Amino acid sequence: MLNKSLKFLLMVLLMSLEYSYPKASINDSDLDVLQLTEVSVLAAGLLPVLCKCVENIECFDLSVASMDLLLKMVLPPDIWVHVLHESIHLEHLIQIMHQQNSRVSVAVAFNFFLTVAQTKGGAEMLCSNNLLSYLKIFLSNLVDEEPNPDEACFSNNGYKDDKHAHLLGLGFAIITAAIQSLHDDSSVFDIFDGTIRDFIAEAYTVFYFVSAPNLPSEGQSIKKKRIQGSPTSLTALRLVEHYLSLICLLEGQQSHQKRGLQEIDLDLRQKSIRLLSFISKEAQHAGEPSYNRTIPFICLPSLKEEAESNKTPSFICSNHGWFMVSALCLSSKARVSNVEKSEMPLVTRDKENASTHAQPTHLSDILAIQIYRIAALLLTHLCIQAKIVTDRAQEVGHIDLLCFPDLPMPDILHGLQDQTIAIVLDVCEASKSSTMSTEAESVCLLMLQILEKSFYLEFFVMQSCDIRPVLGRVDDISREIRSLIKEVKQHEHLEPMLASLRQIILLLYPGLIQTIGYM
Repeated sequence: MLNKSLKFLLMVLLMSLEYSYPKASINDSDLDVLQLTEVSVLAAGLLPVLCKCVENIECFDLSVASMDLLLKMVLPPDIWVHVLHESIHLEHLIQIMHQQNSRVSVAVAFNFFLTVAQTKGGAEMLCSNNLLSYLKIFLSNLVDEEPNPDEACFSNNGYKDDKHAHLLGLGFAIITAAIQSLHDDSSVFDIFDGTIRDFIAEAYTVFYFVSAPNLPSEGQSIKKKRIQGSPTSLTALRLVEHYLSLICLLEGQQSHQKRGLQEIDLDLRQKSIRLLSFISKEAQHAGEPSYNRTIPFICLPSLKEEAESNKTPSFICSNHGWFMVSALCLSSKARVSNVEKSEMPLVTRDKENASTHAQPTHLSDILAIQIYRIAALLLTHLCIQAKIVTDRAQEVGHIDLLCFPDLPMPDILHGLQDQTIAIVLDVCEASKSSTMSTEAESVCLLMLQILEKSFYLEFFVMQSCDIRPVLGRVDDISREIRSLIKEVKQHEHLEPMLASLRQIILLLYPGLIQTIGYM
């Protein structure tokens, strides 16, 4: 009876927190300084009580979820780190989570660990309590359930279900967050050494996440080259992002070559280029009247929240790139019912062309953003490889061909550049009569980051391979950049990106800046 009452109180607390603080942080609320202080004092007193409730197995999920919300939205890190040090035994929490043997409990706990890992004090606490040893075992067990090597990241057949991929992604995210929080600690890689080495040793089983669908080439019959697989999901795509984030973070460390990461660099570069090509070419001509509307993959809502989001109008309002294509992937016309997984095509063509009328939704915007986040990480990975080669060339006085990386063809980068510029122009145009929303602004910043990275990578490709710009391309990109600058300068939060863009444009197209004097 006591447990039932306690569970009820915890449920009320959790619902109250979710209802009272719908924003990312209490600091974003309308409370004044005095009210914020009072709430923080109350929350600081409540946190030790929740730490005690964690020890009750029946109340584990509710207690940990409530603590997670308090840490995320109410308490500042300098307070909750001290309280957790005094009140919680993380080893005991990990032990209870292990006893629960429930994916729900593991997911709740992992979300809590991710929040804790995002501060230096929290990351130190996790490391000192051997969380990484548990993560090492947990991740090894997950990747031991080998995915189907024929499946790509746009098919979640490789792992059992979305929950499986979600947990693996959270595990990667915790390691990434902890490394970032401890980046100024010289011993960080000694702390993470075992986990990183085990991760790298098992990395081949995760490589399929950065594989692009084997789409039919022009002139080939779709029926002959159809890929068999189940639809993908946002969860699977987020796992790709977590995986690439960790890889890019490790590559950015000077000592990564000593940690065995070079063993996977070649495979990862090749898969990155193929996936980047897929992202570029599948959406390159979306929005044009003559666009041949092949659905590159199916991504139907798998959660209740996603289904509701798919009924909500688009918040980006762009008909270019993946913001157009993702609407087709989520279209009800793409739904295939009562079909065995082995019979479900990854690449689908709507015979009646009904998908032409697919309307962008809130969920299709989220899907498109997720794909572009992956594209940004792929470009980051390739830029890091290019920088390694450049630094090596400066050391030895010439380009070391043995270390020369695989590079994307310029047309792949051009496709991404055209998409990102068109999307930014769409968003800026839609925001002319009103203030640009935070979501739209973040999308524009993401597009501009992709644009800048693609320019830098194109410059490296042209310089190292002695390729000269195609005359027609220079004319096209000049017009696009001129329009882009004109629109971006009208939004103060986007304008700072122009400075870094100007630097690479000066290198890539030295004559262009003179024609756009107001950059």
